[in-house]
Amino acid sequence: MTKQNKPVRERRAMLAGVKPAPSTGSCVFCSTTHPEVIAAAREKVLAVFREKEGVSFVLAMDDAAELGFDVSMPMSRIVLEVYSALNGAGLTAAVATVLVERGHPMQHDCRLPPR
Repeated sequence: MTKQNKPVRERRAMLAGVKPAPSTGSCVFCSTTHPEVIAAAREKVLAVFREKEGVSFVLAMDDAAELGFDVSMPMSRIVLEVYSALNGAGLTAAVATVLVERGHPMQHDCRLPPR
């Protein structure tokens, strides 16, 4: 990560400072409304956020499988290692464009079936 006092906001500066670092292992994006699964997933989560449809997680593939999520489409996680401002614009779009141009899928839904 860049050692600066202020986060970078300007798109070109953000892109110039990006140092992509692929994480080891595969992960999956999962979502559920089941309270017991939500509680168990919180112990293992790489990322979590609430949506109207339920709670979504990024979990290591083994952890997701253990919790009963579909793991048929594993994903790789890339940490960009840039000190970007929360109100900076264009970084995500630029990275997504490069990934799509190189044939990498950008999303997958692996919700649990209803109980």
